[in-house]
Amino acid sequence: MRMIPNYVKKSTFVSERSVFRLLQGYESDDRYICFHSLNLPEHAYKAVAELDFVVLSRWGITVLEVKGGGVACDENGIWTTTDRYTGNPVRLAESPFEQARSGMYALKDKLTQVLKNDALIDRTRFGYGVIFPNIPFD
Repeated sequence: MRMIPNYVKKSTFVSERSVFRLLQGYESDDRYICFHSLNLPEHAYKAVAELDFVVLSRWGITVLEVKGGGVACDENGIWTTTDRYTGNPVRLAESPFEQARSGMYALKDKLTQVLKNDALIDRTRFGYGVIFPNIPFD
């Protein structure tokens, strides 16, 4: 898979680094392009949205959110992650799935605005997912 950029910044979380290496090693004859840490200047409710990974293929565009460490969701739908320095749970501002979903729609809106081709956007499949590289998730 072709990665853009083809490296990770030193400040990138370990969990994203592991997913980056996994995606980078995927044999695809450049049929897939993966953008890492893509910033969108416009979002419905954020000043700036950062998309961990955006995979572009002939099948469509997929936004992937990576949440590393100890991630949990309680019976009330409250998502937390474990602080890597203190080991204490920290409440997430939103569900990782909502984060990926809203990022996908922000990307779709930006592409619609830039391409000015609603028919092309309407024919393009968009999807999103979440990767938890450090925990089992069912």
